[in-house]
Amino acid sequence: MTEQSIEQQKINIEITKAHLGIITDAWINAGRAIIVLCGGAAIALMTQVSAIPQITDAIIYFPIGAIFGVLIFVCGYYSQSSFFQSDSGAEKHRKIRERWRFFGKLSFIIGFSLFIYGCWQVKSTLDNFKANNPSEVGCHQLQQIDDKTYMVDTCTGEVEIFIQ
Repeated sequence: MTEQSIEQQKINIEITKAHLGIITDAWINAGRAIIVLCGGAAIALMTQVSAIPQITDAIIYFPIGAIFGVLIFVCGYYSQSSFFQSDSGAEKHRKIRERWRFFGKLSFIIGFSLFIYGCWQVKSTLDNFKANNPSEVGCHQLQQIDDKTYMVDTCTGEVEIFIQ
């Protein structure tokens, strides 16, 4: 090997390490995004179950989406671990790595789709709830009347509470 080819190999290794770092960051951020979106939505909706029990059917999509977010981390781990396998069978490890990347991308798409579908289900559930139970929908608002704050039921127009 010549001095120039050794230098070129070192450069190629550094470029590969840089690309590996970028890919790893992308896996981590995609997984975090799905887990935070789906997990946060599930937790927020669980706080409303006592007020709107029909919402429980829509909540299930969010934890399943969070599981797919975790699968993104699993796929990223195995994709990166196949990168560091021995040079023997490099083509085999490349195919394994590509397979894990594919499943990681698929997990992201499914997780994000479940988040979007879950949001749509929640909206549909709330719209149906409002249509079927107009008296149970929150109608309370704070209003300033004569420099005093009142809680007003906007559905009936009644002033319920004077707040100082």
